[in-house]
Amino acid sequence: VHMPTSTFYNLSKEKKERIIEAIQTELESNDISTLSINKIIKRAGISRGSFYQYFQDKKDMLQYMMEEFFHKMTILTGEKLQKNHGDLFQSFEEIVYDIHEYVLHTDLKEMHCRLLSDRRIHELFFSIARKEKLTAIFYKEMESLVKDEIKRDDFLLLLELLIDVTASTVVEMFQEENYERVFEQEMGKYHNKLMIIKRGCLS
Repeated sequence: VHMPTSTFYNLSKEKKERIIEAIQTELESNDISTLSINKIIKRAGISRGSFYQYFQDKKDMLQYMMEEFFHKMTILTGEKLQKNHGDLFQSFEEIVYDIHEYVLHTDLKEMHCRLLSDRRIHELFFSIARKEKLTAIFYKEMESLVKDEIKRDDFLLLLELLIDVTASTVVEMFQEENYERVFEQEMGKYHNKLMIIKRGCLS
């Protein structure tokens, strides 16, 4: 997993904000496949050489743009698990509702829709290594809530399955041109998937 270089983090706040704003502007009006590094560096007032001192490549840049979002979602998931006394299914369902509300009311709605609907972004964030990291974090937060009869390995596999199903649902949901109109319908499908998995676990 790559992230921006120390050179980027050592930039002045004003310059970092200018670069991020240039990236956001480009993402607000362009799909990832047509994203132009040239336009970004022109808007940001930096050279191409400087850009590649800050980011290894386009994927690196996109990962940075979504890292804070996914970090918030990870924290929120832990909070949901505590609130729902370890009910994974209820917690994951609430998380998708929260993602919907976040995107609906953010100033960068189009950017988030584009990023969340692109499977390449999800491949960056839901690689095997990252899923293992996420499941380990969730398990640590929930260890005291997990029933003794649930084996740790089985529980981690369940978490990984729920992450996969949730990520797929988010991609499909935001791929819709008018995702707000189909949101409840897609949530109904997602709920049914969760209940099928839950019944399988209970059996």
